[in-house]
Amino acid sequence: MNAQATRTHQRTQEATADQAAASVTRVWDQVDPNNIGPSWAELVPRATTILAASQLAAALGATEYLDELLGMVAPALSGVAAQALAGVASDGRDLPTLLLQPGITTRTLIRRGVPPTRALLSGRMQLHTIATTQTADAARASEQLGMAVRPRVVAYTRVVQAKGCARCMILAGREYSWSTGFLRHPRCKCTMRPLRSGERVEGHDDPRDLFNNLTQAEQDRRFGKHAAEAIREGADMAQVVNARRGMTTPQARYTTEGTTRRGYAGRRLGNLTTRDGRYVRSATPRLMPDAIIRDARDREHALQMLYEHGYLTDPPAMGTTDPATGATDE
Repeated sequence: MNAQATRTHQRTQEATADQAAASVTRVWDQVDPNNIGPSWAELVPRATTILAASQLAAALGATEYLDELLGMVAPALSGVAAQALAGVASDGRDLPTLLLQPGITTRTLIRRGVPPTRALLSGRMQLHTIATTQTADAARASEQLGMAVRPRVVAYTRVVQAKGCARCMILAGREYSWSTGFLRHPRCKCTMRPLRSGERVEGHDDPRDLFNNLTQAEQDRRFGKHAAEAIREGADMAQVVNARRGMTTPQARYTTEGTTRRGYAGRRLGNLTTRDGRYVRSATPRLMPDAIIRDARDREHALQMLYEHGYLTDPPAMGTTDPATGATDE
């Protein structure tokens, strides 16, 4: 498997997340300091459009990456509905609701006595984190969906970004089942490298190699001076760094996004409710993709559910799949 293609994809996704953050924070800079709440509420639709477009670009990029990397050696049983990953936050909220949060944070800080200029900067930083994280989460969700529809993919390894933190670095190169949620922290831009059965990757990341490739100043900055010194003296990196501190997998179970009759999920789930004589949205709860993959009995069950909930474009070829060959016995 071409490790260079994986690195190129990782850099592209990092650039997409950075551009999303830069674009939405420029919108934040237009907030009226004397009328923060209402003025930001008026700007949220513009920020939403920018962020949703970035999520879509990241999700499509992940699909293209897997197609290029795996091609016919790991054929897909269905396509990923990238648009289903745009416009919704990884905690299940719609983006406009999430994007209101920096305005709430800023006003709360001001009420507590924080100077307005400093409070606005805090709101800006929170918005930057939201944009970076949600763009990267959409990409990783697309990667995991892309692995799910390829039975020959049985695992993945973590690809650590060039500026990865200590927590990410010590997880580099570890193998996880295709259905295992991806550990990440706010602003994390690490990605996945899919693996077929028995496969090993050229250029496999090793935490110690990543550490040794840093300058001493960078080692001290990322790990802390005392921890870095201990590692240089031969200490076990996993003992020095708590990899799970601040790291989580997406835990949201449900979202209402895409459940109108115009959305994939709304049409497939059915059970549409009415308001004023018109169909509004499905009353059947729509599961998030991570929840489906995490809780499914097996891959076949996961694919059925992912299609029903609008995350795949076509009904997957059903039957017993052989993880080693990808063959389907119908």
